[in-house]
Amino acid sequence: EDKVQARWRLAAVFALTLGTTGISVAFNFLGRDFYNALANKDQEQFMKQLLYYLGGFAGGIPVFVLRDYAKDTLSLRWRSWMTTYYMQRYLENRTFYKIQSQSTIDNPDQRIVDDLSAFTGTALAFSLTLFNAAIDLISFSNILFGIYPPLFVVLLVYSIGGTAISIFLGKELVNLNFLQEKKEADFRYGLVRVRENAESIAFYGGEENEMQMLVQRFRSAFQNLTV
Repeated sequence: EDKVQARWRLAAVFALTLGTTGISVAFNFLGRDFYNALANKDQEQFMKQLLYYLGGFAGGIPVFVLRDYAKDTLSLRWRSWMTTYYMQRYLENRTFYKIQSQSTIDNPDQRIVDDLSAFTGTALAFSLTLFNAAIDLISFSNILFGIYPPLFVVLLVYSIGGTAISIFLGKELVNLNFLQEKKEADFRYGLVRVRENAESIAFYGGEENEMQMLVQRFRSAFQNLTV
C-alpha cells in the first residue's frame, strides 16, 4: 500500500513539473504579445494582454507552489521510510555490535541521520531537474529555432559544452565531499563523547587530552575544506 501511494505521489510530482513547464511556455507567448502591444502603443491590446498576464500569474503560481509542496512531502515520506528500514537493519541480528567491533562502517549514526536525508532530497531534486531540463529543451527549442536557427545551435553547443566542463571539474568534489562528511562526523562524535563521559573526564581531569583530540579532529575537517 505504501509503495502504491509513493508511486502515485511521484507521478503527481512529475505531472506537476510537466504542468509548470507548460505554464512557462505559455508565459513566453504571453510576454511576446504583451511587449508587442506595448511597443506598438496599442492601448486596447495592451490592456487585453495585461489581463491575460494577471490571470496567468493567478493560475500559474499555485501550480508552482503545489509542485514544490508535493516534492518536499514526497522527499520527507521517502526519508521516513528509509530511516525506519535502516534502523531496523541496524538493530537486528546485533548488526550495530558487528559494525562497532569490526569498524566496517564509520559513524553509522551519521549515515542514518544525515546521509539518508541528503540522499532522498538530492536524488529527487536531481531527477526532477533532469526531467524539467529535458522538457524545457523540447518545449523551447521550437521557439528558439523559429526565431533564429543559428542562435539555437549556438545555445545548444554552449549548454552541452558547459555541462561537460562542469562534470569534468566537479567529479573530484564527490570524494572531497565524502571525506568532509566523514571528518565532520568524527568531530561531532568527539563532542558527543565528551558529553556522555562528562563525569569521568571531570573526575580524572582529562579536559586537556579531550581538548587536544577535539582540536585535532576539527583541524582535520577544516584543512579538508581548504585543499
